[in-house]
Amino acid sequence: MDGKVFVQFTGFLLLWSVSLEPTQARLFTLNTPGTSSACIMVDITFKAEVQALRGGTVVSTKYLTSDDKQITTTGVCRSGSTEIVLEFGGKTIWYIAFQQREHEPTEPVGQYRGLQFVPSQLFNQTTSISKQLNFFDPRPVYQTDIKDSFFCPTKDQTRYMSTHSPNEDASFNVDVTVFSIHSQGFDIKNNQFGPKETCSN
Repeated sequence: MDGKVFVQFTGFLLLWSVSLEPTQARLFTLNTPGTSSACIMVDITFKAEVQALRGGTVVSTKYLTSDDKQITTTGVCRSGSTEIVLEFGGKTIWYIAFQQREHEPTEPVGQYRGLQFVPSQLFNQTTSISKQLNFFDPRPVYQTDIKDSFFCPTKDQTRYMSTHSPNEDASFNVDVTVFSIHSQGFDIKNNQFGPKETCSN
């Protein structure tokens, strides 16, 4: 390959890969039904890389980021358990569930993250799998006070684990990078984050 063309092509790839990075934190909120009071607040910058593999070879890759302007927010607000769901369309969602842990007085709140998608929709018929698959973060976040928010300004990358059995048609890798997050799922006052519990990583 001509050296000049190769340099230009490499430069294009670098620019293209950079463009996949989210540009800034984005605040997602879910209000208590019938009110303007937030029951969940998540200020986050993240990217999910979802790969479809066949025979160990990557055949397609999709990226989801917090910059996606088509994201809609749903979820549930209830006593002891809340959940915020970011919908990307085509039955692809990323979520955080907040749960009170009554039998864990030193860490009474847990945050559990996951990603769900239908392979045949996300990958445009690259695979025939038409059921929704669930992948989850194997490292829950635990908080010491229900009135606190969780704050982590440092980059953290996690490979999510699946809850389904391997499929002969294709396998999948889900890698989620959270560049920063500030979140709270209980006891929000005046639509403001509570005192911060900062991550240790």
